[in-house]
Amino acid sequence: MIGNDIIDLKITNRRSGNQRYLDKVFNEHEKLAILDSRNPELLLWTYWSMKEAAYKAHQRLYNLPRRLNPLMFSCTLDSSNNFGRVNTSGVTYEIDVEYASEYIYSTTQHDYIFNKVYKEPISRTQITS
Repeated sequence: MIGNDIIDLKITNRRSGNQRYLDKVFNEHEKLAILDSRNPELLLWTYWSMKEAAYKAHQRLYNLPRRLNPLMFSCTLDSSNNFGRVNTSGVTYEIDVEYASEYIYSTTQHDYIFNKVYKEPISRTQITS
């Protein structure tokens, strides 16, 4: 399964200093990393985007109801901040993070989607009919 999320940095609200919000969304490790970061707002939205991407892949893979509990998803980033992992319910999702001046884009994929083999190509008429 594939999961992705994009954060439009032009419309995000300042949340990095809001302790109530941080407590509802991030575990202790994530909160400390955000508060100690040179750019807490960017790290907050990076973690959020990673959690969303993993949630979408996890929900689709296991056909779960659409209920996100962000505290069930635990994020870690490598030193470059372009690659991370999200753990939930014993499953680890590897996340690629892309940064631009206007957005953060996180993607993950689970091998399940790539293990399918299609024996016949799908024609355009099959799609539109």
